[in-house]
Amino acid sequence: MNGKLYQIIFSIIISFSLVACEQVIPSSESTQLIEIKPTNQVTDKSDSNLETGKFIEGLVRIDYRNIVGSPPALYGSNGWWTDQDEDIWRDRYHELGVRVIRLPLAQAGFEPHNDDDDPNHINPKGFLFNTPLPWFDRTITLRKWLEMLKSQQITVMITIPYLAGWLSANRDQGLNSTYPPNNLEEYREYLRALLQFAVNEIGIPPDKIILEPVNEPDLECGQDRAVTCFWQEWKMEDLVNVMRVAYDEAKKISPSIRLAGVSECCGTGLLDVLISQYDGLSYLDILSYHKYVNNFDFTDCISRGEHLKTYGKPVILNEYGNTKYWSNGISGALWHAAILPQIWKIGIQPLQFPISDFPGSHQGYNKLGLFYDWRANWTLKPAYWVYSNFYSHFGGKDIVSVDNTQPVSILVSRDKDVGEHNLAIWLTNLDTRKQIKLHFVIDGFPDKAVEIHVINNLKGPTAIETIQITSPVLEFDFKIPSQSSFCILITTFIQTNSP
Repeated sequence: MNGKLYQIIFSIIISFSLVACEQVIPSSESTQLIEIKPTNQVTDKSDSNLETGKFIEGLVRIDYRNIVGSPPALYGSNGWWTDQDEDIWRDRYHELGVRVIRLPLAQAGFEPHNDDDDPNHINPKGFLFNTPLPWFDRTITLRKWLEMLKSQQITVMITIPYLAGWLSANRDQGLNSTYPPNNLEEYREYLRALLQFAVNEIGIPPDKIILEPVNEPDLECGQDRAVTCFWQEWKMEDLVNVMRVAYDEAKKISPSIRLAGVSECCGTGLLDVLISQYDGLSYLDILSYHKYVNNFDFTDCISRGEHLKTYGKPVILNEYGNTKYWSNGISGALWHAAILPQIWKIGIQPLQFPISDFPGSHQGYNKLGLFYDWRANWTLKPAYWVYSNFYSHFGGKDIVSVDNTQPVSILVSRDKDVGEHNLAIWLTNLDTRKQIKLHFVIDGFPDKAVEIHVINNLKGPTAIETIQITSPVLEFDFKIPSQSSFCILITTFIQTNSP
């Protein structure tokens, strides 16, 4: 292998061994890593789980015809915005393929002072929805942010993490003034003004609005040294009253607006209490929770999501992350590449936190972004391509049956439209020493002529190898280097005859 070719494939050796009875048709960019095997060669599953000094072998069998699940309808990120960088934000939201963006609209930013003394009357001059709000050396205008999201048909999830100081039942703490409110009717008015602005002024369809009135009520003050608590000196009745008022106000504006809650975070089982003792399902359309870990074990998060699903409501994991690897470097990207399919498979809606680093964010949590902010020239992290590739190739596609003999993270999806024959395969190898060699057998794929594209999930959206083959049996070998993640796309190949 020459040095130039070595650079092209990012120092990663990827080999396909394709079983074919007809000619292998290499693409113009073929790396010539194809090995032809006799068509009658059959992989014996009984000895396909072997470990050698160099790599681990395994068998992956995919049944194209066997759909085992539907994809999450909602997936996306927690967003930021700055007026001066509108084009960058628009491009990044689009390239990531997000369908939901969660906006933290703390009341102190938009109604710092009571608009008037009558909660039944909205004084437009008292709300700063059209005002450029200073943020370091930038400004944030809610109107511009919402207009951009509307233009991309992105669902807006509005959360109100903190109150304005004048409405807090506790002391005025500026932008971080805590719940509960000292006046529920004034709180209701803020919700009404905010939702009416989104629906009537911006024109966002109500079915593309999710209201999440509160954030992490079960985070005790002082529990997280980096984060100021959101609720202080409160009782369950306070939370119930806030949720019921929010539900009532949202449904008055439109029955199509959905209410989510309560972003429980801390292993307290708060949603269970709210549902079992306070009739929570009557005012919650969506159940939301958070989970942060410092390792690759996401078992507790998955178990919690599966439990919440038993209530029969959609479940959103609208904040999650790793406080050891954050989203930085290869380790951070691999964490996301391994965790994301786990969330997806069980039907939990993932909202990664946050879309980018951002000045003023809580210490540590400002490393969880998928790209850096303007202070580092908007540089992309490898984790950015994990989400861009995953949302682009798995969003909206049915989940297909897969049986594999190795503990490697694999997800397979196909288009819902039966007229489109394609498969997307996501696989990640977390082993720090050994590569994994997998033999893929794909049953029931309708076409004999296919095109296979290999995308490095940590490098970008472009295929690093494209291969066209014609075969009655779709089989191939794939070597996954240690500490790597790939997306394999298989589509129908239509060969055109040259004139």
